[in-house]
Amino acid sequence: VEEAFVARHEPAEPASLRMLARYQDGQVTHDIRYPLAGTPCQTVLGQRFRAYPQGLQQQFPLDDDARAQGAESYAGYPLMAPGGQPLGILAVTSRRPLGQLERAEAMLKIVAVRAGAEIIMCSPCCHKQIRPQMQTPPLLRPMLQHGIHLGQEAEMVTDSLRALLLEVQGYETQVFEFVA
Repeated sequence: VEEAFVARHEPAEPASLRMLARYQDGQVTHDIRYPLAGTPCQTVLGQRFRAYPQGLQQQFPLDDDARAQGAESYAGYPLMAPGGQPLGILAVTSRRPLGQLERAEAMLKIVAVRAGAEIIMCSPCCHKQIRPQMQTPPLLRPMLQHGIHLGQEAEMVTDSLRALLLEVQGYETQVFEFVA
């Protein structure tokens, strides 16, 4: 892709978006306001992932920016506040047709969730796949000989790794257990 940008929706000016940052052809620009009507961004804001893998200018003939750039394709993901209010969008465009739409959606979703999240709540999900691959140190084998403890060991490892990965990305983390 030749362009990637994050744009903010400001309720006081609902007819436009403001690009907070835009990377295009190796150049970074900031604070660019553009009209929302007639753009693919209008179909993404407050809604869901959308991709237009080719023929962008024909599908959005009122989008002057797409025409000026020679954009052929677009993919965008909405940025949402935890309460569901639209915050903006994260999008990419290219002068070539866009392939691998599932990959584009996954990558945009990861960044969009990070950009819009205040709290991320996780629950154990992969400890059952990790457990058979773990090797218990000899010193701990007597304590971990029972199945329930082996599962708890795997949960502890996956919870700790998840927390560390989130911390590397700048999140504050807490790990705790819900007991019913």
